[in-house]
Amino acid sequence: EMQKDTQSSLEFHTQKNETYYILSGKVRVGIRYGRAENKSVVLNEGDVYHVPKGVMHMRMSLEDSIIVEIASNDTDADSHIVEDGKHYEWTE
Repeated sequence: EMQKDTQSSLEFHTQKNETYYILSGKVRVGIRYGRAENKSVVLNEGDVYHVPKGVMHMRMSLEDSIIVEIASNDTDADSHIVEDGKHYEWTE
């Protein structure tokens, strides 16, 4: 669950693949390519989005939201934080 106007950290995984299903709400998924090239996609209720391992990503809740995450090989050791979500401001 994510409350409106909250966000996760920007992170990547070397082993884990993630797929998000938006059960309710509206979420922006930010993806960083290469050297700080930020792009994003807005997901609405019922949308599905896949994040392959190695891709830097973060979630930003535009509404109170429930996200179902389907993932492979989920361990804390495989979460590599790039930007702290408490202080980072996403720009494209």
